Amino acid sequence: MRKTNQIAQSAKKVFPDLALTETQLDSLALYLELLDQWNQRFNLTSVKGFENQVAKHLLDALAPLGLGLGPLLQGRGMDLGSGAGLPSLILALCLPEVEFLSIEGVLKKVNFQETARTRMGLKNFVARQVRLEDLAKEAGLARTQDFVLARALSSLVELGQWAAVFLKPGGRLWAWKGKNWEEEWGELQAQGGWSLEKALPYQLELGFGGVLLLLQKTP
Repeated sequence: MRKTNQIAQSAKKVFPDLALTETQLDSLALYLELLDQWNQRFNLTSVKGFENQVAKHLLDALAPLGLGLGPLLQGRGMDLGSGAGLPSLILALCLPEVEFLSIEGVLKKVNFQETARTRMGLKNFVARQVRLEDLAKEAGLARTQDFVLARALSSLVELGQWAAVFLKPGGRLWAWKGKNWEEEWGELQAQGGWSLEKALPYQLELGFGGVLLLLQKTP
């Protein structure tokens, strides 16, 4: 079975309402092919094997769209600590009208992202090698972003602190979290400045899954 067909079948099983075009499926297969090639030299991710990568990388990154939240992901935003470009590379492929700035501190991972961006033909994606501490000091970035993405990066309290630097008033933090999210949300809520719009659990294949949180920065 062609890998594009395997991706399509897995996506349909996990997210029945998610529509992916043939071009997008080809690009997703290409992304995993490139990731395998780079992993052999640089060990970019710990997730190995095609089926695991489809579930943990591709479908996990597509959770906002698979859960029907695509219309809320608009404008321009940042992906903090993006690693191999997840989720922003995958979302940029499916949302060409949205601008994504991928932030990663490790040069080899940024180089991979730029290679994948070029091969996938993306015009709405930029990757930068920079530490968050340094990025926060840059003039012109404060309170400019419509959204911030953070996939399995840090605690909600820390994510809230970083996101608050970059988000416009009313901007959204999209956080991929695990089963302890409620405790983390309680800690962030106690500090004020955030409202919880959505907390949507999802189950992927091979035992993977999580909770997608959508939080809004209050004025």
